[in-house]
Amino acid sequence: MTDENVTDSEANNDNTNGIVENYHQLPPPPPPPPPLLTPLKTILETSCNSTIERSIHNVLRKHFLEQRPITWKPIKVELIVNTQLTDDFFLIRKRFEKGSGGNRYEFEEHYGFLIENDAQVSDICNNGYHCTETSFNVLGHSKCGVYVCKYADVCIRQASVRRTWEGSMTIKMIIFKIVEGKQTAALVRKGPKLQPIAPTPQFTSHCSVITPKETDDLEKQFDQSQIFLYEFEGRETIKRPHHCLPYAIVSLIQDGTQWPVNFDNFDAELDVLETDTLRVIAQTDDQLLQNKLKENIELAEAATRALEHIYEEEPLPPPPPPTVADHVHSPSTNAEILLTTTMSD
Repeated sequence: MTDENVTDSEANNDNTNGIVENYHQLPPPPPPPPPLLTPLKTILETSCNSTIERSIHNVLRKHFLEQRPITWKPIKVELIVNTQLTDDFFLIRKRFEKGSGGNRYEFEEHYGFLIENDAQVSDICNNGYHCTETSFNVLGHSKCGVYVCKYADVCIRQASVRRTWEGSMTIKMIIFKIVEGKQTAALVRKGPKLQPIAPTPQFTSHCSVITPKETDDLEKQFDQSQIFLYEFEGRETIKRPHHCLPYAIVSLIQDGTQWPVNFDNFDAELDVLETDTLRVIAQTDDQLLQNKLKENIELAEAATRALEHIYEEEPLPPPPPPTVADHVHSPSTNAEILLTTTMSD
């Protein structure tokens, strides 16, 4: 071996040693990302006469079309916990806020009501409210969106006539938190000869252009109390609109009494019904819910995370001065009216 070859070999060894030394000096690889949390889904009963139950009862009383008692009395209130549905709701509410142009109505939370049988209630709480094609298409095609009722008493009276619960002594009503987004108004469209109204591009909900009155018959009240919610993905509507969050279940029974006994003191009770039910549970003094937190470590940890989470709200620009067009449109909408024909069966 020549001296030149020896020199090259030594140089190569030096380079290799340097690489090995440098390799050992590199920082350790980053730890793997934490595993994704499995969505938490559960339904939790609240204590009788607790602050949460009284708040839910107040929601019902505030959303009566007719200021008179009904023959159904609430006997149980349950909170719905579904972290996936809640996260989806917050995301779309933020999207509505950013696209609202300062119109707070588009992302303000409202309540909607629905009564179904036990199996459907359970499915909605677990999987969200999905479109199902039915013959009820008064403000939009049921295969493209979902319906909730504005008024709790109208919803209960209509269900009592339809006997949705099929054999049970109680009926279960879901209370939804909803954001309506860009809404357009339409005349109720009924009758076999009329095609259902298609979802309106660039909008996310339909309501009735005619406000229901106490003097209307129940069918007309129910039809004109509906909100039709839908969501586009590209040119097609999705099966589960995200701006409709199942929030609580109220069980009601007929026992010969009437409820509520009055429509006073709506604001005497502190409203504790934050959008995320986990935050409500984390702060409650409700004994049943506190026991659940002690028994279920996963629930307790999720409630703690929810309480620590900050939902950022960007400051809104001041509202623009009213224009002539504002007086033309319905005060509760920000859209043109869909003129359609009403026809009875």
